[in-house]
Order: sequence, then C-alpha cells, then structure tokens
Amino acid sequence: MKKIIGSTLFLTATILMGCQSPTQKVENAEQDVVDAQANLKQAQLDSAAVYEKVRADWAVQIADNEKTLADYKVKIAKERKVQREKDEARLDELEKRNETLKAQMQEFKQDGKDNWETFKTNFKKAADEFGEDMKRLGNSIVDIGRKDNK
Repeated sequence: MKKIIGSTLFLTATILMGCQSPTQKVENAEQDVVDAQANLKQAQLDSAAVYEKVRADWAVQIADNEKTLADYKVKIAKERKVQREKDEARLDELEKRNETLKAQMQEFKQDGKDNWETFKTNFKKAADEFGEDMKRLGNSIVDIGRKDNK
C-alpha cells in the first residue's frame, strides 16, 4: 500500500512538473541562477569575514606574545649568569619564531578555500607549539625565581 501511494505521489509530481511551459522553465532556471549567484556572493562575504576575524585574532595573539617575551626578558635579566645565558638563548629563539609567525600571517594571501584551510591548520599547529614552548620558558623563569628567593 505504501509503495502504491509513494509511486502515485511521485508520478503526480512528475506530471505536474512536465506541464510547465518552456517559458516557465526558462524563468525558473533564470531564477535558480540568480539565487545561486546570490548564495555564492554571500558565501564569499562570509568566508572573507571569517578570514579577517581569524587574522585579527592571530595578530592580537602575536602582539600578546611580544609583550610576554618582553616581560620574560626583564625577568631573565635578574637571573644568575649561567641560567640567564640559557634563558636568553631560548628567548631569542622564541622571538625569532614569533616574528616568523607574524611574517607568515602577513604574507598569506587568501586565494582559495583549500589553501586557506591548509594554511590555517599549519599556522594553528605552529602557534600552539610556540605557545607551549613559551609556557615552558615562563615556568622555568618562575621556578628559578622561587629557588633564588629561598
């Protein structure tokens, strides 16, 4: 019974759609094209907005990194010579990596969704690794400060 009703509905819909005049079919097709173009334009605008937001978020993070590294530099200057030299080397390496992240972000040009997704994934991974390394340096500086105060 269900098969008969389903088949009947399908057949009825097919017949009704076939009853459209060629002019109506052209008008429907033209409207479909207009709708598709509007959807594409909106998707491009949405994509550009997401791209700009992500870039702005990264720029803030990079600026925060610069501030944190400057704070670390002040703290490292107070350390004993041997430890200070080790931490300064680590700090220099982190500063270079932060500058590399900044340059990569500024040089990237959005030229397709696949390239953007790949870049975003790789950049996020590098930024996360950088953040972990920065935390380790920060923890090292804090630990040394505690030892020196004892």
